[in-house]
Amino acid sequence: MKPKYIIYPLLILVIGYLFYNRLFSAKAKEASAQTSGAKKGKKGGGPIPVNVMIVKDTAFANSIDVTGSIAANEQVDLRSETAGNVTGIYFSEGSHVNKGQLLVKVYDLDLQASLKQIQVQIKLAEQTEYRNKVLLGKEAISKEEYDISLTSLNSYKAQADLAKAQISKTEVRAPFSGIIGLRNISPGGYLSPQGTVIKNKFF
Repeated sequence: MKPKYIIYPLLILVIGYLFYNRLFSAKAKEASAQTSGAKKGKKGGGPIPVNVMIVKDTAFANSIDVTGSIAANEQVDLRSETAGNVTGIYFSEGSHVNKGQLLVKVYDLDLQASLKQIQVQIKLAEQTEYRNKVLLGKEAISKEEYDISLTSLNSYKAQADLAKAQISKTEVRAPFSGIIGLRNISPGGYLSPQGTVIKNKFF
């Protein structure tokens, strides 16, 4: 038997085995990969549970609630500088008032009458002073007589200023702008410098 009849069949068998092995081995690997992917898809391809939150518009208050007390920077109790009956109250409790605003008026008709009387005397003294000044220029009177008339005029003017000052004390005005507190008086009530407080706080 010739060797070629043995070698050729063996080569054909080896080549066929290798071809078969490669062909079917690749298909086996592909099928295996598909099977594995399908298994993984079955395990990991299902719905995943998630937490959902609905976002809505809302107002955000950037504040902190605390308990405390507030003290005014300036506060004062108001009293009248003169004694007398209250004839007018010109503020409301808890309202805002401006500096110099009239708050309370005390009876002053007697002082007003005294001021008018002094003003009449001032007019007479001015006329007397003027006539004496003319006479002094003509040397009809002495310098002393003129000085007496001028002094009398100045005295009446000083009395008028004093009466005006006393009348101003019958008016209680706001010392500064602020919020007025509760009032402790009523129209017709009697006030005195050392007596009733007009209102308990002004701040």
